[in-house]
Amino acid sequence: MTAPNPILLRRSVRDFTEREIPQELLHTILSEAGRAPSWVNAQEWRAYVITQETLKGYRQAYAVRAASGDQGAPDYPVTHRETWSQRAQQNMVQTGALMEQSGVMDELQRSQTLLFNAPALVFLTQPKTANKYAIFDLGAFAQTLMLSAASHGVDSVVAYNITKYPDLVRKTVPVPEDYAVVVGIALGYRSAAAVNSFSAPRMALGDYAIFLS
Repeated sequence: MTAPNPILLRRSVRDFTEREIPQELLHTILSEAGRAPSWVNAQEWRAYVITQETLKGYRQAYAVRAASGDQGAPDYPVTHRETWSQRAQQNMVQTGALMEQSGVMDELQRSQTLLFNAPALVFLTQPKTANKYAIFDLGAFAQTLMLSAASHGVDSVVAYNITKYPDLVRKTVPVPEDYAVVVGIALGYRSAAAVNSFSAPRMALGDYAIFLS
């Protein structure tokens, strides 16, 4: 019997149950993420995983900051929609409209404030002086991590808001000052929340792939 394709299993899950991920499984997922391709094998990435009491403390501190209206000061500044291509903006608008129609927008915003109720968070970092191509490596690492998680039955979502308070991240884990906190990934087991019923549409193959022979 053929195993399910993790690429087809993976999707953004925005609310998790309280079920913990075994520590050994987290080690396996991060080990497999380390198999990601890297420019000349540079492997600039560094990942910090928090669970249980450490995560509880981070979530509480995060909730206080979010409730104060603090918009954050991420190491990698937010890029506004207007800076993206017209096609990208159309995709973003379509996704937002579908979320509104599905009635999950409010639940999505609440889940973000609660860091998706995830039992594990991964902070992805790289040197502030890293070569521009290192961001490709970090993206490959992130995707490999999420595909590994999916292959082991663990759900995920990658989100900017997890790391929008980098000072809180640095109070929680020992990120060196010369490393940038780039993005976060929440890991866990999906709940039955309505927000998890939403799946963003993907472009058709012909909209982005050109084959020549």
